[in-house]
Amino acid sequence: MGSMFGENYIPRPQMTDEEIKRYYDQVNESGGFDVEDFSHTVCLDGGGRIEPLDLSDDSNRQLVVDLSLEALDKYNSEQNKNFKFKEVEKANSEGDYCIVTLTCGTNYYITFKAEDASTAAIETFQALVYDGEPVREVKSIRVKPTSYSNPGNEADEDQTA
Repeated sequence: MGSMFGENYIPRPQMTDEEIKRYYDQVNESGGFDVEDFSHTVCLDGGGRIEPLDLSDDSNRQLVVDLSLEALDKYNSEQNKNFKFKEVEKANSEGDYCIVTLTCGTNYYITFKAEDASTAAIETFQALVYDGEPVREVKSIRVKPTSYSNPGNEADEDQTA
């Protein structure tokens, strides 16, 4: 009688106390945008964990580009700017995120570059976008700070106003 996971199943170790602390420190400091890859371990809290998204996968890359464009449109509209999307730098995802209406989806923490059409200056942006059925929402977008001086609150607030 074989394992319910299949013969090639290799269990992953649980996160150590040090890894858990490092993970939450990184999430709190960067708002979820700069978190190392802990996918080699099991997530202990049962919820979604913020992990790097594989952008070598064409469908992932296209989705993240589309979400970046939506976020940049919101930024341009609210800030009366004219930035043009250039490229995705990196993206993290947090799956199985459920909102009050009990629809589940994924939070995407996207870092991308855009060019100011009037000055040709390149800026790095960070956008948090929720993508679920039937809801898609740009939760926040900001120019990436040079340092994280207010740990933890940047991704929780819409900083476009």
